[in-house]
Amino acid sequence: MISPESVLPIPPGNNVRTAALTCAAVTDASQRTAELLSADAAVHVDAGRYADGRGAMLRGFLRSVPATVRRRLRYPLLPYGQAMALAALATTSEQHRDALMMLEAVNGQHLEAVRPRPSTGPATSGHSAADAAANLAWVCDQISHETLSRLFDRPLDEAREGFGPDLQVPSHEAYLDGIAAFYAHLGQHTGLVPVWQDAGLNQADGLKLVAEALADQGGADVAEAIARRGEGLRPVVERTLEYLKQKLKAMHVTGVIKESWDPLDGPAQLDFVRALMARLGDQLPADVRAQPPEFFVNRLEVLVRRYVQGRDRVIETFRGF
Repeated sequence: MISPESVLPIPPGNNVRTAALTCAAVTDASQRTAELLSADAAVHVDAGRYADGRGAMLRGFLRSVPATVRRRLRYPLLPYGQAMALAALATTSEQHRDALMMLEAVNGQHLEAVRPRPSTGPATSGHSAADAAANLAWVCDQISHETLSRLFDRPLDEAREGFGPDLQVPSHEAYLDGIAAFYAHLGQHTGLVPVWQDAGLNQADGLKLVAEALADQGGADVAEAIARRGEGLRPVVERTLEYLKQKLKAMHVTGVIKESWDPLDGPAQLDFVRALMARLGDQLPADVRAQPPEFFVNRLEVLVRRYVQGRDRVIETFRGF
């Protein structure tokens, strides 16, 4: 068992971390590989700072082991929630590029990019219109209802249906055991949360997740009371999974938007707005089309979120500006 407290940040250029991962992978200890990565990510997420060079390190690790070993690894290598939480901490252009590399690597996409990155052009001209349009199409696909359902709703619904038949909670100890079992089941069947070999860590993480899910109703104490009043774990599990769906979706959307354009690259953001306005075309009111794209750049994230929700929503948002 590996705890976050036992993992010390190692500079990106240090080969110790890669050696440890390689050793774990080659010895067919897929669980240990996942624990190493999860504990390392927890250190940085808790500290609120991005792990510089982590994407490059992970890609180097995957390329350094035999293909037979790569195929034995269980993907994603890092739970989706943790990977997105870490990526969201990227602030510089270099960190954004590395974060995208990390997201590719944890999903086993180590030899080719998830999507083509826009080519960098002169600051005066920005990127090409074709690049901006392709980028917009990719973002809309990644945060569409269909994609969010595939990534989160379906696996979490399947995990709920597959969670054991004995959900009764006759005692405090039974509640603790049930939460640990639920959390381990969730991680093993979805890969969306970290799961540990140590039942105590699964219990602790499970209790924390349940408390978050029912925070507006009283948190941990209320969750246990609900489970022990005769309904068993089922209502607690259902509320927790619904909360987790919304949390992971929000993290995913934020991460995709952050990765879709460099916040320091004004020309790229401007081209993105132009692409969005071009796609909407005559559906936009004449007074909106008359505005220069620069007027909407600072509202770009809101516009993209509303566009995915529906064209009527984004048109209303344009009008509101």
